[in-house]
Amino acid sequence: MKKSYINKVSKKQASKLRLWAKVKARRMADLEKAYGCVICEYCGQSRNVGELWQFDPHHIDHNRNNNTYENCYIVHRCHHSYIHDHNIRVSSEDFGSRELFL
Repeated sequence: MKKSYINKVSKKQASKLRLWAKVKARRMADLEKAYGCVICEYCGQSRNVGELWQFDPHHIDHNRNNNTYENCYIVHRCHHSYIHDHNIRVSSEDFGSRELFL
């Protein structure tokens, strides 16, 4: 049987993904601590029912290599898709000025 390489990632990419997951987890923990629940930093609402309302991390500068805490914002999946689909450039001001953790 042949091995499938569809889901294979390089060691370098796997390392980046682990770092991004840690940044996301830290950001979500800080939101939980500050608000008592994880909120979308774009709309300020907590999780609703359904897949579109789950949380995704978003790179503010759209640079996937910039995996810093300051460049990560937690947004609902529907907002994340909207931002990317419409090529919207966001800044920290667009995220409700929630610069609580810097």
